[in-house]
Amino acid sequence: MSTMTLERPTRRTRVTLEEFEALPDVKPPYCVVDGEVIELPSPSYQHQWCVGSLVILLTAFVQPRQIGIVMAAPADIVIQRSPLRIREPDVMFFSRARTG
Repeated sequence: MSTMTLERPTRRTRVTLEEFEALPDVKPPYCVVDGEVIELPSPSYQHQWCVGSLVILLTAFVQPRQIGIVMAAPADIVIQRSPLRIREPDVMFFSRARTG
């Protein structure tokens, strides 16, 4: 298999997980659907405000109960390895059972 080097993916570029992980850490929001990198539009200020508010509310519920952790983007979540599917959810909850 040939190795592909990407400085910045085009609108649609087919990649493997290893190639995606090799991309620069600072990049616009992307998702990967069936190995194709799809650049997403930047979120609006209203969207970001809603995400921040949701993280605060969920954390206020989750932390005192010690039932897991709440995180906000950016964090790439591998949904499927083949064909590659990666999403970057705005808000994530990981249960205590999954985080140890």
